[in-house]
Amino acid sequence: MRIEATNLFNHVNLGLPDSTIGVPGDPSPNAGRINSTADNGDMRFFQLGLRFSF
Repeated sequence: MRIEATNLFNHVNLGLPDSTIGVPGDPSPNAGRINSTADNGDMRFFQLGLRFSF
């Protein structure tokens, strides 16, 4: 018997922070902020497997 789990506790996987700093006179208000979740942020996933051998 086999049990596999991905993201067992269903935590949010955050994306990368905004790397645009801005220039003098036009600062970026989102510099260093994380505005999204990661693209591969799968939700909770379980897989069960059972094998019989004779």
